[in-house]
Amino acid sequence: ALLPEDLGERAMLGDAGANALGAALGVALAARSSRTGLALKAALLVGLTAASEKVSFTKVIAANRALNTVDLLGRRPVPAPAPTPEPTATDAEDAPAPA
Repeated sequence: ALLPEDLGERAMLGDAGANALGAALGVALAARSSRTGLALKAALLVGLTAASEKVSFTKVIAANRALNTVDLLGRRPVPAPAPTPEPTATDAEDAPAPA
């Protein structure tokens, strides 16, 4: 229900909402898994958590075209910064003399 608002950057799910959503998805996933499936998913989760201590997932996502495309879904484009004008001879004349 909040996905369009969140992706449109008009509202934010926030940590509490993300935790609740993650818990609901985890319970749904666990309810449909066998013991072996649960063990594999738990091992994957532990492995990713351990990897996050050494690897920046932000950098991994930014370096991977497919992951970056998914990450950018719904984000507004960031405007390019205004160019900085080159100093002119007049600017040099107006500058205070070095001490």
